[in-house]
Amino acid sequence: MSMFDDVMRRAMARQNSEYGVYNDGDFYKDIYGYSMLHCKQCKEQKQTLIFRSLYSYEEQLQLEENYAINHQTLSAEEVHNAVMNLVPPKNKRIDLGLVGVPCKCQRDYHKGLAKAEKDKDRQAAIRKNQIECFPVPKMRTETFDKYKENKHIRTAKEYEKKFAEMYANGKGLVLCGKAGAGKTIAAICLANALLQREFKVLFKMQQEIAFCDINERFEMMETLISCSILIIDDLNLETCKEYGNELLFYIIDGRVKRGKPTIITTNHTKEAIMDASDVDNRLFSRIVESSYIVEDSKNDYRRKA
Repeated sequence: MSMFDDVMRRAMARQNSEYGVYNDGDFYKDIYGYSMLHCKQCKEQKQTLIFRSLYSYEEQLQLEENYAINHQTLSAEEVHNAVMNLVPPKNKRIDLGLVGVPCKCQRDYHKGLAKAEKDKDRQAAIRKNQIECFPVPKMRTETFDKYKENKHIRTAKEYEKKFAEMYANGKGLVLCGKAGAGKTIAAICLANALLQREFKVLFKMQQEIAFCDINERFEMMETLISCSILIIDDLNLETCKEYGNELLFYIIDGRVKRGKPTIITTNHTKEAIMDASDVDNRLFSRIVESSYIVEDSKNDYRRKA
């Protein structure tokens, strides 16, 4: 026995122990002169023949040429693979024996295991991103369906629905309105919806950015500029010191240049943002060119609460 044959037989033994096992109700069927095991449920083979072809190189090329003529939609690689799997006549092969193969039932079972493992990894990744986005556990549980719909909630839901398009175009969203109008709630719900879709979101209040430790400023700026989605809550340039405004400008400007969407909630009116005559015009002009701006002050969630 050659070394190749020995390796093949060892591999076949492993395959047989996993797949070529008889279960009550399975049956045998004659194929290529061998009695092969079949599954009682899906009726597919649980065994197949392993062989070593004795075709010469020239004979192999001729077989592939003939096969290609009858299967003209296949690529050269597909034709080669198909011919390699054809069982030659007995005088043109050395049979190494039967080996277990997964039937449809077994393939579906393993596919289910793989999906469960993938789902587990997905949930772990989502959980990690949720914690990075919202250190406060309660914020991770906020969803659109928990709140009565208003303009901000409706806008955030529509933005999430079209997020693939928004992200591709680098289009952000600005929610304007008085305190209690539901801007922050809408932004938090939007963040959670995007986190469930496996996007990486960071949620920061203006104060966290404007008053960060000077030693951490460079690292924080790079993190906020490069993350997929940044939400800045409660933007108010009138309460922000000059260096804080500069910091916010460089972050938003950097994100605009990289085509990354930024979502902002603010007490500034839409008119003030569009005009920007009495506040930092550079920052607001950046926001205007890269965002949809929606204003609503009719609802007051805090007063109702």
